[in-house]
Amino acid sequence: MSITVTLAAAIMEEVTRSMDKVEVSGVSTFQDILDKLEVMFPGFNELMYNDNGRLNAILDVYINGESVYPDERVAKVKDGDVVSITMLYEGG
Repeated sequence: MSITVTLAAAIMEEVTRSMDKVEVSGVSTFQDILDKLEVMFPGFNELMYNDNGRLNAILDVYINGESVYPDERVAKVKDGDVVSITMLYEGG
């Protein structure tokens, strides 16, 4: 089994070669997922975190539909989970 990671459109256009969904396995935390995605798509982590090591303000991370902010890096995942990396939109 594996974990499905769904990605916001801006991320997939920027680094994942237009893939909106990626499968990863052998991970136990969201940080592990980030490490795998960085190997698969160099530059991925630059989009995720700012210079202070905090999640980029326009992004949010959900595991099975529940936000894991602000502890996303240590959030536990297991086979079959769906992790969504979404963008928050501003404006009116």
